[in-house]
Amino acid sequence: MADFFLCALLDWVMLTSSRSTVTFSGMVEKSNIQLLTVGVHGIGAHARNKLLPAFRESPAIHLTGISTRNDGVRQSQCKTWNCPGWESLEAMLADASPDVVLVASPIGCHFEDGLTVLNAGSHLWSEKAFTSSEAEAETLIEIALAQDLAVCVSLAPHYHPLFQTVRTLVEDDEIGKVRSITAHFGFPHETNDNMIYDPALGCSALLNVGYYPLVMISELLGSEITLVGASVIREDGYQVDTSGAALFTSSSGVTATAEWGYGRDYINRLEIIGQTGAIVAGPVFSKPNHLDIQLALRRQNEERSIKVPAANQFAIMLSAFAAATADPLLRQDMRESTLEHQRLLAQVATMAQQ
Repeated sequence: MADFFLCALLDWVMLTSSRSTVTFSGMVEKSNIQLLTVGVHGIGAHARNKLLPAFRESPAIHLTGISTRNDGVRQSQCKTWNCPGWESLEAMLADASPDVVLVASPIGCHFEDGLTVLNAGSHLWSEKAFTSSEAEAETLIEIALAQDLAVCVSLAPHYHPLFQTVRTLVEDDEIGKVRSITAHFGFPHETNDNMIYDPALGCSALLNVGYYPLVMISELLGSEITLVGASVIREDGYQVDTSGAALFTSSSGVTATAEWGYGRDYINRLEIIGQTGAIVAGPVFSKPNHLDIQLALRRQNEERSIKVPAANQFAIMLSAFAAATADPLLRQDMRESTLEHQRLLAQVATMAQQ
């Protein structure tokens, strides 16, 4: 399901943004994309630097306003984006009644914020990870399902042309049968007062960083994937886990490793090794919008560089969210994918405790 769904959305991405009729690889013949009003709740650095700028490049959505308790941030961002602002999510929902709320608050707030959004009858788009636990995710999905509301969770790297290029190379047998996949995402420690180390905010390297390589491996292998080992580590002096790794196998004989964490040299890389060659891609998760990506295709002693054009993966993702929100079949697929990904995180956390 998830593989087909992502391919369908990526096919849509290649169409011109000015078209109002969207074709989804046979899943849905036509889907009329209407302008959605979207409010953003939680205006941290990520929302300011990545999400809000993406609205300018997403023709299917309109920023109806923002909400944050930080007066200074609210005033400056309202001026920057020429939009109204509220000091609470509840006030924004009551005054603006947006079609969608994009929740960009800390992970530990996602459940309560998600409840507020869905109970107000708005569609829910959320920063990753969706929630702090599988049980919270199941509750929100049940509420969304009962009202047929969309739940879309940020997975921006999967909407960048790089991901589709990698998939196409594998599907076209450019490296032969896949034997192993390795995905790494990590970076040096931040200052100790950074919110990523605050357990009260639901922070965790697994949820904040591990999410990306784990879900990428899951999407590449699909239903064949089996988790066989996991480790989640908390360094001395920290109150949250700071790194981890997971090992997977598949029924087709692929082994896959995901590694993530803080306190290491910056790494942002995907490697897929096949019988006759290898694909090396990076940066694969976080990417500057202006950066052309050079993907390496290796065969024995030869290497070919494949240029992937620069793209704003967040703008593409938000436009894809708008398309999915407008279509009932895609809404259902998004809800199912969201729950699958949260269950994967929970499975890794559980196995790491054994």
